[in-house]
Formats: sequence, structure tokens, C-alpha cells
Amino acid sequence: MKRLLFGLVFVTITKCVIAYHFSAVAPTGQTLYYNIVDGSAQVTCPNRYWNGYVKPTGNLIIPDSIFLGVQIYEVTSIGQDAFSGCDGLTFVTIPNTITSIEQNAFCYCSGLSSVTIPNSVISIGYYAFYDCSGLTTLNFNADSCVSVVNSADYRCFYGCDSISTINIGNSVTRIPDYLLYGCGALTTITIPNSVINIGQSAFKNCSGLTTVFFNADNCVNGGSAFYGCSNLTNIYFGNSVTRIPNELCNGCTGLTSVSIPNSVVSIGNHAFASCRSLVSIAIGNNVGIIEAGAFFGCQGLSTVNLPNSVSTIGNYAFSSCTGLGSINIPNSVKTIGDNAFGNCSRMLFVSIGDSVVSIGKRAFTGCIGLSSITIPQSVTFIDDLAFAGCIGLTTMNFNADSCISVGNEIFSECANFSSINFGDNVKRVPSYLCYGCNGLTSINIPISIKSIGNSAFQGCGGLTSIVIPNATNTIGMDAFRGCDHITNITFGSGLSTIENSAFWGCTQVVRIKSKSINPPTAYVNTFNGLSDDVILNVPCGAADAYENAAYWFRFNIQEDLLYDFSAISSDPSRGTVSIITEPTCDYREAQVQANAYHGYHFDHWSDGNTDNPRYIVVLQDTHLVAYFASDNGEDEGIEETTKEGVKLFQRNGQIVVEGAEGYPVYLYDVVGRLLAAQRETMQEVLLDVPSSGVYLVKIGDAPARRIVVRR
Repeated sequence: MKRLLFGLVFVTITKCVIAYHFSAVAPTGQTLYYNIVDGSAQVTCPNRYWNGYVKPTGNLIIPDSIFLGVQIYEVTSIGQDAFSGCDGLTFVTIPNTITSIEQNAFCYCSGLSSVTIPNSVISIGYYAFYDCSGLTTLNFNADSCVSVVNSADYRCFYGCDSISTINIGNSVTRIPDYLLYGCGALTTITIPNSVINIGQSAFKNCSGLTTVFFNADNCVNGGSAFYGCSNLTNIYFGNSVTRIPNELCNGCTGLTSVSIPNSVVSIGNHAFASCRSLVSIAIGNNVGIIEAGAFFGCQGLSTVNLPNSVSTIGNYAFSSCTGLGSINIPNSVKTIGDNAFGNCSRMLFVSIGDSVVSIGKRAFTGCIGLSSITIPQSVTFIDDLAFAGCIGLTTMNFNADSCISVGNEIFSECANFSSINFGDNVKRVPSYLCYGCNGLTSINIPISIKSIGNSAFQGCGGLTSIVIPNATNTIGMDAFRGCDHITNITFGSGLSTIENSAFWGCTQVVRIKSKSINPPTAYVNTFNGLSDDVILNVPCGAADAYENAAYWFRFNIQEDLLYDFSAISSDPSRGTVSIITEPTCDYREAQVQANAYHGYHFDHWSDGNTDNPRYIVVLQDTHLVAYFASDNGEDEGIEETTKEGVKLFQRNGQIVVEGAEGYPVYLYDVVGRLLAAQRETMQEVLLDVPSSGVYLVKIGDAPARRIVVRR
């Protein structure tokens, strides 16, 4: 044995290595051992099998600095195994100079009942307080501690199953990963407003936890903090909280209701994902963003009221909420993310707000209970498979004015999809809109449509006839490709271009009517697969042009008067109309006659003409309406409409509508041109007219009624 002088401290070296530089007596009388590391003192443990080692017991105060000779060393760390197995320790005061508590530092200290982690600590090693079975209280004040623990298997308080209280300091900004993972005695936690980050699974599987008071104002990440806390039934958010952190309550299966205060502006990723018992959420009036997966898999949710502040519904936000029966997406929402409502299998109704611009990929996929959907005019893009697998969907109301294109197969596997209704202001049928919709048997393309996009109706094998309106100028590539049950096609007079492969494979076509005098431009595969025996009806005098036009000449070209001509009664209870002579190419003059019933007389045609019978040369699409008047002159005074309680009359040169509250009112001239419209109607509506004459007033969906105004 040798004795060596180390500074002013004698260290005894034996055959068993003593791993310390010097020892000193703590303020509470215990002998502590130290190493000098990077100019600071570290509390350490000599070889625990050294016969001279006496474990510290009782209440211990670790000093913040140590004198060694004339040198003062600040105590900055508690080293590996420093107090391991010191089961007689009952209380430890850790100074505010300590920055790290290393692995196993206090493991097996079963007598410890309370520990305070000072705000200076930035690192706690794995198993640092392992199996401190008597520990009941943790005072955690470390401002910015980033635990070195990187696995639940090495968590620093592993086995501390008696911890029932944690007090988190008001300056703490981060709660480390796995801090109290699995501490089943913990029942209540308060997260102070200073916290901006909660580490991964910080309180995971704390099975006794029932209540959380969450006051963190701007916490970004929740780290699945309470995942597996199956008895957590209450979480209360402070009134200054602005964000619900990512994954905060992910997997809290016992949570049944949540109230999000008005201070919150965003709900983070997967904040309440897989909270399958959650049946009620109250979302504050200032939430603007519901981020990805926020309520993913919340199977118990049956209704959700989204406030008018919400602008973005993130990817998977409500995906797999299988109990959700309906959703009203407010007008404030601009974006519906990918799979936002995917697999909400019990959803029967969706109202999409009038400001939605984009509908994400698979946004409503698997919503098998939906029977109809309305796309508002604001939408500019619908992504792939948006409504795929909605097997109950039969009808789509498409009002998107400026939608240029949609993704692939948005109605894939919608076997019952049979009807699409276009809004009156839609200018374009987007590419791929009804791609592969075999259940679609008919489409009514409105007169507002200027173009039909690529593959818009490709593969719609149920279609039997197509009528392209006069205003449409372009039919895109593959637009009706593979529609192999179409027998009749009508092209409007304004059509100028039919792109390549537009009607490829429409093998059952027997007749095409093209109303354009100048043959629309076609391409080599535009009509690929159509028989040369197809009858092509073209306007009178246009046969030569079609016979000399590329890809048209091969059909059986026949001239015909292709103008639409009709003559009907405005009110079948007052009279009928007969078409005596139909116009033809050889004789374009038609003859019509209005036939009044007893008590009525013919008054005028819709273009103002009063001849009866009437002869008219048909040079364009012509639709005549005959109007009849009462023989007793009642039309010139007051007249009931078909809406109960609504009256229509003229007073002082104005038209007065009474009792139409709640109905839109429209004013037309005698030839049917709209002069005025009032959609928000009061008890009495006054309509100004430019001069004396006959006018038409339509109230709601009732037939238009005639009224005479005299000045």
C-alpha cells in the first residue's frame, strides 16, 4: 500500500482501484467523493466494494462548490452511480450549479421520498432514479433539460411507481422524453405556460392519471405525452393557450369530451388522434387551422361543429371517425386536406362551404353513406380519388365555375354514381371529372359550358346519348373515349375543335348531328372505332363542307334542318299550342297556332308578336311561348300566384309583390330577358319597370306570371 500526496488531500490507493480524486464532508456531515472534470467538480462514487466506503444516509445537501487547497471548484455534475444503492438516503438537496445527473446516479435509493431537479440541469442520464420505490414527489424545475434518455427501456424514473405528485416549475420550457413514463400513481398534472415542448411519451402509460391542467401558451410539440393514459378523462386548457400541441393526447382512449378555448388558433398534428371514446368536442371561435390527423380515428365522434374561423382542414384531420354522421364545412374554409374525412363510413351528409378552393386526395374516400355531394363554385381543384369508394353516392351537383382539372379517378368504385348536375355558371367540364363512372347513364351539359376537358367522361359505359350545347367550342382529348353504349351524339353550332381520341371506341354510335355549318376540326383518332355507316346529319347546305373535311367525309352525310324548334303554352290551364307545319331544309317556314280555352284569349307570343296563327321562318334555334289572358281583364289588376298567399299587382307604375318573403323574385320582359332579381325578399317587393307594357314575374319555382303595367 502506498500513500501519495494529491494537492493537500491524501488519497489511499489499494489493489482495488478507488475511482475518485478527493473527498470532502458535505454540510450535512456525510462524506462525498469528487473527480475534477473539465475544471469542475463531479460527485462520484468510489468502488462500492471498497471496505472503507460508507454510503451517505439521511438528509443530504450537496454543496455547490468545493475547496481543494486554494482552488474553488464548482460542483456541476452528479456522476454515474454516484449514489447508487444508497437506500438510507431520505432527502437530497441538489444545488443550482448542477447541469447533469448521469446514468444510475440515484438508482435503488428506495428511502428517497422527494427529489427536486433544479433549473440548471440540462441532462439526466438513463436509470438516473431507477427503482427509487419510495419516491412520491418530483419537483421539476429544469428550464431546458434535454434528457439523454432515448428509449422507454432506459427512462430515468423507471420503477418509481409511487410518484403521485409532480410539480413543474413556472420557468420550465421543455419536459424531457419519457420523464415519468409508466408512473401509475400519478393522478394530476399541471403544465405551466412556460412549456414550449413536451418530450416523447413524457407521461406515457401513467395509468392512474385522470386530470391534466394545460396552461402552456405556445407549446408546439406534445410528443404523445399522455399516450396510453387510458383513465385520463379530463384535460382543461387555460384561457391563454394559443395552440394545442402536436400529439398531445394521442391515444387517450378514456377521454370523452374536450373544450378548446377561444384563445386557441391551431390544433396540432394528431393532437387527439385515436381518442376513440371522444364523443364531444367544443372548438373555440378563433381556431384557424386543424392540422394533419388532429382527430384521426376518433370513432366516438358523431357531430363536429366547425367555427367560421377555420380556414384549413389538414390531411387526415377527421379520417376514420367512423361515428361521424354529418359535417358542415363553413364558408371560411379554403382547403380540405388529403384524406381529411376518409373512411368516415357513417357520414350521410356533407355541406362544403362556398370558399373552398381545393379538395385533397382521397378527401372523402370510403364515405359509403354519402348519397350526394355538392361542389361549390369556389373550387378550383379536386385531387385524385377524392370520392373513391363512396359506393352510396348517386348524385353530384357540380357548381365549380373555374375548375380546370380534377385528379385521377375521383369517383373510382362509385358503382352507383348515376347523375351529375352542373351549375348554371359552370364554364368548363374539368378533365377526368367523371372518368370511369360506369353508372352514369345521362348527362345534362348546360348552355354555359365552353369546353369539355380531357378524359372528362372517359369509360362512362352507361351513357347512351350525348348533347353538346351550342356554346361549347372544344371537346378535349379522350373526353368520351370508351363510352361504348353511346348511340347518338349531337354537336352544338359553336363547336370548333374535337381533340384526338375524344370518341375513340364509341362503337355503338349510329347517328351524329353536327349543327355547325363549318365542320369542327377533328384528328386522326377522334372517331377511331366508329363505323363508316354512321349517319352524319349536318345543316342545310353544309354537306359539301363536311365531305371535304378531314375525318368527317367517311360518314354517311345527310343534310337536315338541325335547328331546335318548339312552341308551347305558358299556362296549359288557359290554352294549348299546335305546330301545324314543321320547318325543313326545303321549306323553312313553320306554322303555329295558339288555342285558348273558354274564358281566355290568346294575347301574345314570347317575342312580342301577336299573330295567330303565326308563320315564322326558322333560321336558328327557336322556342316560342304563347301567353293567354283572361276575358274578364283580371290580369290587368291583381293576380294570385301559385305560391300560397303571394299577390302580384301594379301600383303607380311599379310592380308590387306581397307575401313573397323567403322566395327569390325575378322580373322579365315579354321576350324572357331578365331585368331584375331580388334574392333576399321582404314582405313587400317593389320592382321598377322602364315603361308601360307587359312583363313577366317569377316567384320561387312557380311558373312565370304575366302582368300589365300602365303609366
